[in-house]
Parts: sequence; C-alpha cells; structure tokens
Amino acid sequence: MDSAPEKLRSTLRCVWCEEPTESLFVRYTSSVVKLQTCSSCGKHVDEYIEHDNLGIFLDILLQKRAAYRHVLYNTGPKVLWRFLLVVMMVDAYVNWISWRAKDSEVSSALSVDLLEWEFQKRLLISAFAHGIFLLGTSFVGIKRLRSRRGDNPAPSFGFFLNGMVVSLFAVVLKLPAVIWRSSSHPFDSMFWGCWMLQLISSRQVYMILSKTSECESFATVSFFLLCSLLFQTFWDSPAVEGTCPI
Repeated sequence: MDSAPEKLRSTLRCVWCEEPTESLFVRYTSSVVKLQTCSSCGKHVDEYIEHDNLGIFLDILLQKRAAYRHVLYNTGPKVLWRFLLVVMMVDAYVNWISWRAKDSEVSSALSVDLLEWEFQKRLLISAFAHGIFLLGTSFVGIKRLRSRRGDNPAPSFGFFLNGMVVSLFAVVLKLPAVIWRSSSHPFDSMFWGCWMLQLISSRQVYMILSKTSECESFATVSFFLLCSLLFQTFWDSPAVEGTCPI
C-alpha cells in the first residue's frame, strides 16, 4: 500500500486542525484511492481535492476556513501567481472604465495613445498598491510568527506572501460593476462592497497564516489595506492633456 502522493510537500496540512501530513490520499492499488485520515482530528485530511474549482470558490466566498486552508497549504503556488496577474489586470481595467464613466467628456476627447497610457498608468498603480498590501502584511505576519516561535522554524516569506494573494479574489468581483452598471447601481457602491469583502477575506487568510487573534489580524490587514487604497486614490488622477509620455 502506497500512502505517499506523487510529490511530497512539507506544507500539506489537514484543513480542519492544520496537523502536518505527508499525503492527502492513500493509494491501495493503481485504481483504488482513498482520502487520507488525519491522525489528530480523525477527519479526512482534505476532502476539497475531490471538489471542483467552483465548489471551492463558493466555500471561500462563504468564508469557510477549511477551504482557505486547502488553497493555502495543499495547492501549488504557480496558479496563485497567475491569479495575481489577473487581479492586477482586472483592477486596472475596472478603474480605467470607472474613470472614463465619470469623466466621459475628457476621455472622449483624448487620443488612442493617451487612453492606452491611462490604462498602463492604472496597471502600474495597481501593481504598486497591491505590492504595499501584500509585502506589508507578509512582513508583519512573519515577524509575529518568528517572535512567538523562537527557535522553531516559521514559514518562509515567499510562502506567506503567496498565501496573502488568495485574499485578493474579491478584486475580481468588481467586474460585475462594469457589466451590470446603471444609474441605480453606481460604481462606488459595488466597489466598496468588494473592498469590504477583501477586508474580511484578508483577515481570514492572515489569521490562518500568522496564528494571531481576530482583533490583531483585523487591525493589521485594515492598516495595510487602507494604505493601499490611499496610494491608489492619490495617484489615480485624470489624464493631463498633452502628448503621451511613453
């Protein structure tokens, strides 16, 4: 009986009690596979490996910590970094569309080159804003872990940073504000709703990774999310008439 997966990863953990495990399933034969049982809590280590992506996303949307732990500990980092690129593109595009809707007279008078520059500028602003949030929360979270664990090894900075990317899924939900926008459903109300969802999900992820209390997690995440929002608001100004700077 083979109890090891194709590739062992030290980050594999039970999604219920966070007990480390060497595998997510037990392979009896080439055609018989069973979910691994946690030696600590007695539940299946990670039943989400049998769920589709939509089911996992819905549980994350419902703020179920087991679903967060599945993504944080039991999935590879490559998908999350691709997801970060999608987040920045969506954020830049939505902010660009929002600017054009609010300043339609100005945007309609601009050339194609200036409109393209406005989008590229917002993409760069989005990258810096998310960088402030991700780097800030990861740095503070790692420092808190190391101060409490002493000589025990803490997760790497890259692992913590990669985990915080998960909390940015709320940014993608800004797209409905573009698709279903109308006079009765303005951009701002939808955006603030997504911002609040990002705050809640970021607190969940930070609390799981840093092992801090709910109040401390909320304070840390709120501070860096506010810094990110202020940075984006400060630099996201209307285009200045003239030639394209690039």
